Amino acid sequence: MSETKTPLIPFRIDMTCSKCNEGKMRPSNMTLLSNPPKYPHHCTKCDYEETYKVSYPYIDYEEAMMKPIPRSG
Repeated sequence: MSETKTPLIPFRIDMTCSKCNEGKMRPSNMTLLSNPPKYPHHCTKCDYEETYKVSYPYIDYEEAMMKPIPRSG
C-alpha cells in the first residue's frame, strides 16, 4: 500500500440570515449539550437567533480535478 497526496480546494461555508437575507449568522459562543450538539447563532444585521447543527462559518474541501500525486517515502 502506498500513500498518495490529493490536491484539495478549500471552501468557506457561511449561513445568510433567513429573516433579513442580508446579515451573516455568527455563533453566540455557546454550545447546547444535546446529542448531537447544537450551536446558537445570531444575525450580524438584525440580531435574529437560530440554532444549527454546525458552527458557521466553517471550512470544507473538495478534491481538485487532478490525478493524485504519488508520495515518495
